[in-house]
Amino acid sequence: TCALPISSRFAGGEVAFTGTRFTGGVVNFLDAEFADGIVGFLDAEFINGEANFIGAAFTGSEVSFVGAEFVGAVISFVGAKFASGLISFVGTEFRGSAVRFPWAEFTGSEVRFSGANFDGGNVGFAQAKFDGGEVDFTSAHFSRGLVDLSGAVVWSAPPTFDQWEAAPANLRLPAAGHRPG
Repeated sequence: TCALPISSRFAGGEVAFTGTRFTGGVVNFLDAEFADGIVGFLDAEFINGEANFIGAAFTGSEVSFVGAEFVGAVISFVGAKFASGLISFVGTEFRGSAVRFPWAEFTGSEVRFSGANFDGGNVGFAQAKFDGGEVDFTSAHFSRGLVDLSGAVVWSAPPTFDQWEAAPANLRLPAAGHRPG
């Protein structure tokens, strides 16, 4: 288990976990605060363990999981707040993992899942709020598992996807014309 002190605050600069392998055990970023900087998990691997970002706050930050792999892991962003920044899961691999964003708030942020590969496991956004900004799933691959956006309670703008004749069976969206909030 790896835990940051409960009062962990990172302002400006860069916090980098590039290429880090998190295997087994628990990594805690509980209530951590990241402000006006870069938080990088580029090419990081989360394998058969747990990473908790419960209550974490990312304000004016770039949060990057570009090229990361989530394999058999549980990743929790319960109640995390992302404000006025960029959250990137571009090219991320989701294989057999549970990645949860319940009660997460994305305010004025760009959230990118473009080119991500959803191949097993579950990614869910129950009670999440997307207020301002964009959510981009273009070029994402939905082969197995479930990506569930239907439980979000606020969408100020719908997420962006490729043009399909029919949406993938493992992608749940709010009902047509439904804009929660």
